[in-house]
Amino acid sequence: MKKSLLIFILLIAAPSYSAAQDCKVKFSVVFTDGKVLKVGLTAEQKKLWDRDGARKYKGICLDPAKPDYVILWTEGISGGEAVDGAVEQVNRGRSTGQSTTMQLGSPRYDSPGNSAGWISSDMVLVPSGVVRGKADYAILDVSKNPAQTVHKGMGYQDVPAETINQPGQATDEADFASTIADPSAALEKALKWIKKDRKI
Repeated sequence: MKKSLLIFILLIAAPSYSAAQDCKVKFSVVFTDGKVLKVGLTAEQKKLWDRDGARKYKGICLDPAKPDYVILWTEGISGGEAVDGAVEQVNRGRSTGQSTTMQLGSPRYDSPGNSAGWISSDMVLVPSGVVRGKADYAILDVSKNPAQTVHKGMGYQDVPAETINQPGQATDEADFASTIADPSAALEKALKWIKKDRKI
């Protein structure tokens, strides 16, 4: 009985030991909103790692306890300050029913008599190249003391060229963004950089 139990434990432990032997680089993923840190993968990042980890990133292992690198990422809008006033103006006009006009991106015309290219309150919002949703990431080498940032990048996807807001629908700065944050793309880019840098 004891011998069978020992063989069973060795069989279970063997794959783990083998996997540990294949780890040349260990990493952890940490999200921050600027206030708190959350260790772990999002559902989409986990799907990416489960699908591609062993195949594309052989020798790189996810190890939150003792990583060599920490991939620190956050989501945000760049150029958001450029549209803060516009968002406030649009929402004020929609809530009061007053006419609101503004121009974003290329001039657009909502009627033949509107030759100035302004858009009325029932407007089509044109995403601006200045405003981008993105998942910024930094790779920290935590084998050094203090930890050093060795690479930075971002992950994003393009959004459709136009977003239509219906009358009364609230608007926020994301409506003006030409891209959206993609944490999975950020993770993938970070892993590719680690693989290339460590020549794995």
